[in-house]
Amino acid sequence: LLALVGAWATLLWAMLRLSMAMPMTFAERRFLLFESWGATRGHALRLFGMLLLMGLTVFCFQLVLMMIAAVVAVLVGSGMVEPLRAARSPADVAAVLWPVAAVVVPLAAVIQAVLTTVVAAPFAGAYRGLKGTPEDQADA
Repeated sequence: LLALVGAWATLLWAMLRLSMAMPMTFAERRFLLFESWGATRGHALRLFGMLLLMGLTVFCFQLVLMMIAAVVAVLVGSGMVEPLRAARSPADVAAVLWPVAAVVVPLAAVIQAVLTTVVAAPFAGAYRGLKGTPEDQADA
């Protein structure tokens, strides 16, 4: 058990050290995976705190979405039980479910865009903080 916890801690630490690869690659417009290792030296605990807060935010957001989805599924699904039981082919099933898919798919795309922004923005802000301002770089 202790070895497993140690392995997970080591993996988490390595992931934190490489976590700036995406914002660095985007900002510098070239692939920078291992350069992230040096940029995060001494900042793993702060990055872990940021990651923890971001994870809690996403968890709460998804919890609310799941509760809404469960209520909608019960309300919509109760009216679809008999038509789905009567369906004889995949085309019949698709005919019953397409109105739901027409609403859910675009809504899922919007939700995914929001989640991507919520997840990527803290990393971009952390990279900006690690990199410093142009004035700081000019002084160096």
